[in-house]
Amino acid sequence: MIKRITALLTAAVLMLCSAIPCFAENNRDWQSGKIPSERLLPRAVDYTDTLSSDELDTLSSKLDDISAKWGVDVVCVLDTDYESYTYSATSYADDYYDYNGFRNDGIALAIFTVSREWAISTKGSAISTFTDKGQSDIISDIKSYMSNGDYYEAFYKFADKCDEYLQYEKDNGKAKTDSSGKNLIIAIAISVVIGVIVGFIGSGMMKSKLKSVKFQSGAANYVVPNTFNLSNAQDVYLYSTVTKTRRESDSSSGSGGSSTHSSSSGSTHGGSSGSF
Repeated sequence: MIKRITALLTAAVLMLCSAIPCFAENNRDWQSGKIPSERLLPRAVDYTDTLSSDELDTLSSKLDDISAKWGVDVVCVLDTDYESYTYSATSYADDYYDYNGFRNDGIALAIFTVSREWAISTKGSAISTFTDKGQSDIISDIKSYMSNGDYYEAFYKFADKCDEYLQYEKDNGKAKTDSSGKNLIIAIAISVVIGVIVGFIGSGMMKSKLKSVKFQSGAANYVVPNTFNLSNAQDVYLYSTVTKTRRESDSSSGSGGSSTHSSSSGSTHGGSSGSF
């Protein structure tokens, strides 16, 4: 009797242990379920065991604070690749956000350690807060961390940038876009000014060496008398060239715009993706 009870208990323990990996795997098979009504996962998740438990706790606490502050979920996930779950990095980020019960307003950053790709997904109000150029600006600030495999710093910096963009929108009533275009104009202006100054200095130095040359009000001293006789003059029209440049309409995508798409759940998302 004791042997039978022992055998049954052993079988139950084995069945429970074998079920745990299935539950963990099902938790990543997002497209098989419905969108939950509440959040299922922490806001910082690492499926690769790269981040320490302390790093995950710090990231989750920071993301929780920012999300509570703005009412917008800011989410980070680290995984090996996306091909086992979906067809693109962007769709992974969309599905991860949708099927794990995050808010209707939010942004998620997914980083893939094997394929060395990243994807951002935005939803709800976050689509207009984090524009296409805004996302590009954020990635520019964290790309070096991703390239060096410092994913903790990449996520931490991402959280700071999201907080910065949300604060900017509150203070200015509009989304913050990257400043690369403005910086380029400033750089060009500075280059032109420097070029003009250098040109004046150079020409002044050359002019100072021409002391033997005197100003002449006409060219009479350089013309041989009776060698030039203009008997007839006329203007002849040969051809014309017309160049047309298309002017962009107001409906064209501007520097602060956000492109959108539909996820597998039918939700509207913004976002972008790339490699590092």
